[in-house]
Amino acid sequence: NVSSLSGSDSDPDNGYETTSTETTMPKPSESSSGNRTKKLDRRFRLISSLSSDSDGEETSEAAEKRKHDILMATASRHSKVFFENDRGDIFSIYRCLLHNKKDIPEVNDEMIAQALNSGKKTTWTVIMLGGGHFAAAVFQDGQAIVHKTFHTYT
Repeated sequence: NVSSLSGSDSDPDNGYETTSTETTMPKPSESSSGNRTKKLDRRFRLISSLSSDSDGEETSEAAEKRKHDILMATASRHSKVFFENDRGDIFSIYRCLLHNKKDIPEVNDEMIAQALNSGKKTTWTVIMLGGGHFAAAVFQDGQAIVHKTFHTYT
């Protein structure tokens, strides 16, 4: 059983339970453009203002829904989708591996199904390189077809 951490739907009929988590906005780096910094600051202020909810005119239910909608919009723009399995292990998959920008699933169950099926019917090549280490493998239908590792000494 896998649940998505990037949404908040709960569907007891199919056994999937998804929870919403607040996304922590990263501090913009000095080299990032001023435009991106302004967008992140504006988004962070909007989420922060929803948390404090000082105007009092809005009901708490409406404020929670508005906060949820903004958090969902923020999470849907993240490059990764985060999941949690029954054991509490959290893992992520790049969103572009599950769907394209125009076909974003509206229901978390669709995203979970895509993630569960993503590695079963395709050929994957995984390449890792760093610090003089190299590892690569080709997987097809969940089985390693070929793999290679080596280390260079200087």
